[in-house]
Amino acid sequence: MAIDIKKALKNERFKPVGTLSNYDFNNISGNSSIGHYQYHSIGGHFTFREQENILELKKITLEDFIEKLLEKSRHYLAAVKIEVVKKNDGKYNIAFFSEDGTEYSYLKSDTSLFLLLIAFYKYSKKTFYLNDS
Repeated sequence: MAIDIKKALKNERFKPVGTLSNYDFNNISGNSSIGHYQYHSIGGHFTFREQENILELKKITLEDFIEKLLEKSRHYLAAVKIEVVKKNDGKYNIAFFSEDGTEYSYLKSDTSLFLLLIAFYKYSKKTFYLNDS
């Protein structure tokens, strides 16, 4: 049974810095930040500065960021739906579905939902560019 990703992430403690490059952060969020983004676990948001106005500190919520990450992954894989399932051993798995209803499983699983979503995004991006060439 699929879980609510945003709800599950609220209960998880993670450190995205070091697992997600600034390039990928910009690609997912649609921003043009300079320097490195920061994640604030208490507020549940990322902060960053854009090239247009480096004095202004901007933020994107974790929920919005994950929604954009899933949207990018759906685009890269030409998937209509992405589901996350938590197994009895506490690990998360990802399945995605094509337009014709075929189900595909992402073979990696992890106890950290955030790290799994980042790995899945990287996989989908790599798959897209390999198929595009």
